[in-house]
Formats: sequence, C-alpha cells, structure tokens
Amino acid sequence: MKKIQGKIEDSKYIDHNSFVSYYESYFPLMYLHALRMLDDREEAKDVVQQVFFKIWDKRNEISIKESVKSYLYKSTRNAVLDKIASRKISEKHKENMKSFSTKTVEIEDEAQIARNLSASIDAEINKLPPQMRLIFQLSRIEEQSHKEIASQLNISTNTVKTQIARALKALKLKITYFF
Repeated sequence: MKKIQGKIEDSKYIDHNSFVSYYESYFPLMYLHALRMLDDREEAKDVVQQVFFKIWDKRNEISIKESVKSYLYKSTRNAVLDKIASRKISEKHKENMKSFSTKTVEIEDEAQIARNLSASIDAEINKLPPQMRLIFQLSRIEEQSHKEIASQLNISTNTVKTQIARALKALKLKITYFF
C-alpha cells in the first residue's frame, strides 16, 4: 500500500487520478476505522464508500485544508455516527410499530369483548319479564327518572325502584362471567 502525503489546498478540482490514488491508499484504513465502530463489515464498507462517493460528487466544491488522511478519518467518523443514529431511529421505529400493532390487536380484542358483552346484556334484558324489561329500558336506555317512569306507566315510584333493583340483580347474576 503506497502512502500519499500532502494536502488538497485551494483546489477547485480533484482529478480522477488523484481520487483513485486516495481511494486505493485510504480505503482499507477507513474501512478498519469504520469497522471498529460499527462491528459490521457490510455497513463499514458502505459507510466508507459513501464517504468517497461524497468526495467525488463534491470534487469541484471541496477544499481540504488539512491532511487528506485526517479529513478522511473525520469524514468516516461522522458518517459512522450518522449510521449509528440512523440505526437507533430505525430500531425505535420498529419498536413503535411493534407496540402499535400489539396495541391494535389489544384494542380489537377489547372491542370484540365489548361487543360480546353488549350482546349478552341485550339478550339478558330481553329475557326479563315484560314489565320489568320496560321499566329497566326506560330507566337505563332512555334515561328517564323514576318519577317520570312511574307517571308514564301509572305505577308508584317504589315499584319502579324495586323493578330496577330486581332487573339489575338478575342481570348481574347472568353476566358475572365476563368480569
């Protein structure tokens, strides 16, 4: 491996031969540098290739005022840090997606349980004696007061209270297995 010394100062252009020479000389060092930080051969190779690609892509704009080796080490380190940050964001995104999908399943399960419970309650309400069912529905579904129900059905408020208490007791006995 031949060593290249020097700086690219005030250069408006990195020619192809210089670039190839820098690439061949410094790629193995930058690769090892990246590999130590990433501990993944493919990622290290990709990062270093991206560093060199960026240099080539900006060859008409770049002005390196330090040694090429130092510039490449800093560029590689920064690219590795970007890669690590990207990894963390990706992992966090995966965790969020996994959590979201788990919560979605839980919500769907809870919704199914609620539908089943509602259907069971409706079925049990329909099994109540007609007068008790009517009083219960007026109280709990139509949200009428005991006094309004008593007046509407021409019965006493105590009868309304008693019928609602009996309906609740009957329903509670029938649907306790849901809780």
